[in-house]
Amino acid sequence: MTLYKGEWSEKVYAVAGDVLDGYLYDLLMNLLEEKGVGNEFVQKLSDFSTAYEHSAYIAMLEGISQFTIGKK
Repeated sequence: MTLYKGEWSEKVYAVAGDVLDGYLYDLLMNLLEEKGVGNEFVQKLSDFSTAYEHSAYIAMLEGISQFTIGKK
């Protein structure tokens, strides 16, 4: 997750979540929960992303197969 204003650049300070202050982390989690980004949302997003990645991978394999068949 990245939080910033404007366009991101290499000059923008970023920090790993494991060094985030515990109190700030709790505040962030509460804010996300208030906005509807809770465990259920994250699980649904994860399931959707996994299914999409799987279908894209299958489509790529089918495309490669068709390409190689056409090149004989």
